[in-house]
Amino acid sequence: MRTLSFLLLLIALSQSCKKDNLVIVNATVIKEGGAVAGYYLVEIEQPNSRQHNFICDESNPLPPISQHNCRNAIYITNLPSSARVAGTKIRFSKYKNLGRNFLWSSTLVPSDVEVYDVELR
Repeated sequence: MRTLSFLLLLIALSQSCKKDNLVIVNATVIKEGGAVAGYYLVEIEQPNSRQHNFICDESNPLPPISQHNCRNAIYITNLPSSARVAGTKIRFSKYKNLGRNFLWSSTLVPSDVEVYDVELR
C-alpha cells in the first residue's frame, strides 16, 4: 500500500511540474504613440494570428500603404522605462490583450496589450 501511495505521489508531482508551452513574442519598439500618452507602438517579429490573440486575422483586407497595423504591431500600455527607446528589441510571453481602442475608427489599428514580463534582447 505504501509503494502504491508513493507511486501515485510521484506521478502527481511529475504532472504538476510540467511547464506551460509559452509562446515567446519577439518585438522591436518603434515609437511612443497610440490613443493614450505612454503607449508604445511595437512591431512584432514573425506575427501569427494562430499563436498571438492580439494579431488580426489575415482575411482582413489592408490598404497597400499601411505599414504598422493589426497584423504586425501592437501598442504596449505599460512598457518598462528601460525599453522605451525606439529600436530596442524586446521579448515577452505573458500578456493581456485589451483589444483595439474604441477611439480609433479603423478595425485595422494595432491592439492595446498589457505585458507582464518584458525582457531586453
